Amino acid sequence: MAEQERHDFVQSIRHSLLDLARRIEHASSTDEVEYVIGRLRQISRHLLHLEEAEGLTEEVRNSLVTVSSMLSEVEQLQQQQSRQNIVAAQGSGCAGRPRLEITAEQLEYLFGYDLTFRDVAVVLGVSESTVKRRAREHGISIRDGRSNMTDHQLDEVLRQIKTEFPNAGYRRVHSQLVSRGIRVSHLRVREAMHRCDPEDTAMRWFTITPRAKYCVSGPLALWHIDFNHKLIRWIIVVYGGVDGYTRIPVYLKCSDNNRSSTVLNLFVNAVSEYGLPSRVRSDKGGENVGVSLYMLQHPDRGPGRGSMLAGRSVHNQRIERLWRDIFAGVLFLYYHLFYHLEECRVLDPSNPLHLYALHYVFIPRINKHLDTWKAGFIRHHIRTAGNRSPMQLYILGLLGMRGSQARIATEVYGSSDEGQWHEYGIDWDGPLPDENDDDYAQVEVPETRNPLSEDNFHELVRSIDPLSASESYGADIYLSVVSFISESAASSN
Repeated sequence: MAEQERHDFVQSIRHSLLDLARRIEHASSTDEVEYVIGRLRQISRHLLHLEEAEGLTEEVRNSLVTVSSMLSEVEQLQQQQSRQNIVAAQGSGCAGRPRLEITAEQLEYLFGYDLTFRDVAVVLGVSESTVKRRAREHGISIRDGRSNMTDHQLDEVLRQIKTEFPNAGYRRVHSQLVSRGIRVSHLRVREAMHRCDPEDTAMRWFTITPRAKYCVSGPLALWHIDFNHKLIRWIIVVYGGVDGYTRIPVYLKCSDNNRSSTVLNLFVNAVSEYGLPSRVRSDKGGENVGVSLYMLQHPDRGPGRGSMLAGRSVHNQRIERLWRDIFAGVLFLYYHLFYHLEECRVLDPSNPLHLYALHYVFIPRINKHLDTWKAGFIRHHIRTAGNRSPMQLYILGLLGMRGSQARIATEVYGSSDEGQWHEYGIDWDGPLPDENDDDYAQVEVPETRNPLSEDNFHELVRSIDPLSASESYGADIYLSVVSFISESAASSN
């Protein structure tokens, strides 16, 4: 190798080392750390080949020392991150290293979200062979869950899912099957959908939602909260919050009011389930005041660091994407059903009696439908996220940052200047909300009063279950409630 070529080669090595040093400084996950380790080992091999071919020059020697030092530091960081507070050592009373305690509950939880043996090993900070050995000891096999149902049985279940979620594609159908404890291959789901609904399967290719680049640091870095007003004509709103990194809907709830206390209760329950977010983005609607005060007064968050990012609805595109999916998956059924009931002259949105009957029947039904939709959604695999599901992103993302001293982890969970966060978590290429969204944020939802006496209300609860089976999506139950209320009102006069 000529002198100039060797010099250029060593210079490119130095540039690569600087780039890797920046990467490890900002690394927030084990995948990024593993990438740096792989590149350092590759560079080390190139330098050793150069040494064998050309001899050990001063430049090559210095580069080898640098690579060796960096590799040692990064591997030590990886070991610290992977073993912190995950698996406890259990003394056996015998010579040798203590046995690592991995419980059946840990393995069942992680395998329950379709994590591989390698993923679980990374999460627990142990070797893959240790995970396999503990799984055998606990009698757990990730293959045991594969369903043996026939094509006919699968078709029947798929038709039920398509009745409940008519617009679901094969990925959403597959995730719904998994949430119901049915595990079959993606190929069998595709074939079943072609058997049951070939035209709809073909047409869905023309309505695929384009995905745009969105960037936040990790799970709990930023939550987006909002309310959906597609059913506002019937005094029904849906509150939602989504974790920007994982896409998990941290809460979804249908309600007949837009009180701040309602949103705060949903938010606090979500915090207890998923953890406290570093920052929250919302519009300036009055229903978000309670959450804003909660974040600004929380001892681990507070003012001056962008804990609550309130702005226009056009800056909250992440949850607009969620609303698109929820309308297509759940709300459009009720949207068209309510209009159909109006056309049949059995529903008048200006009639308080009709509205109360509608709320009594459909608010619990919509909430149950949203829960079922969410159970499938958090398990569906996202093509643009390495084919991980939202729950996999949540588990691996949180544990990947544990104990990290990298700058990105401290920035997400530490304090910083509020001025730099006003555009944080804005998806400039994402879907825009309806033109009137900012107007809806200022609307007060009127209260729908119960027209029944206390005795009559208890009788209604005893006699009519809003969640009972219905082949008309609850319309027959609604008519029964209207009839009950009308008869009660007539008898009291």
